[in-house]
Amino acid sequence: MPSDAVLPGWYPDPEGKPAERYWDGNSWSEQTRPFAHLQNRPAPQPPKNIGMDGAEIGILVGVIVLIILIALAGTGI
Repeated sequence: MPSDAVLPGWYPDPEGKPAERYWDGNSWSEQTRPFAHLQNRPAPQPPKNIGMDGAEIGILVGVIVLIILIALAGTGI
């Protein structure tokens, strides 16, 4: 489990309802319950987008171009 993952458990309802909703580690269940007690845990946030951002894509393109230029230089073209 990634270190930034939120553990499964009961959290304040993300829709602001006066109840708790169960987070299974990946998504909210339909199951709710009255507040058992006040907890000092924030509700889980949606997972961050997985993939490359613009800066990472730029770096990747630069590395690929550099590899191509080195290969072409080695062939004498």
